[in-house]
Amino acid sequence: MKPVAIVYYTRTGNTQLVAHELAQRISADLFPIQDARSRRGVLGFLRSLWEVLRQREAQIVAPDVALGRYRVVVVATPVWASNVSSPVSTWLKRSAAALPDVAFVCTYGGSGAESVLKGLANLAGKVPVAQLALRETEIRRATCGEKLDEFGKIIAVAAGMSLPSPMPA
Repeated sequence: MKPVAIVYYTRTGNTQLVAHELAQRISADLFPIQDARSRRGVLGFLRSLWEVLRQREAQIVAPDVALGRYRVVVVATPVWASNVSSPVSTWLKRSAAALPDVAFVCTYGGSGAESVLKGLANLAGKVPVAQLALRETEIRRATCGEKLDEFGKIIAVAAGMSLPSPMPA
């Protein structure tokens, strides 16, 4: 078992890409939050928007992760209308009491990253050891490597890990 877990939700694939890149860099375990219902197409997008604006819980299949076995849990979410995605919000509400130290990542297209990072801390009830906001353009152009390296180093220190130098790309 590794000292860091990454729990993430993705709708478009951006957050998944970031979670996988970070996991490779710091040798973390990955746990996706799954939707119980599809969010594809216009109807899926509208349902996502409705849930987040009305602060409704999402129907999720929570990952089977023993949170107490980790030193740090990284929670990664896309920004939805300047809010934490409803699947991540739902998972955090259910899991906050069991969380060790936390770090947060949000992926976004336009704005809302600051409010999402604050929202993640409120939902978790913890001050994060690190947080990172990545624009969709940085992710798609693969120009966020340095930011991921720096974020990974902070998490590694918090988890008591030693990382190879330089970190793998």
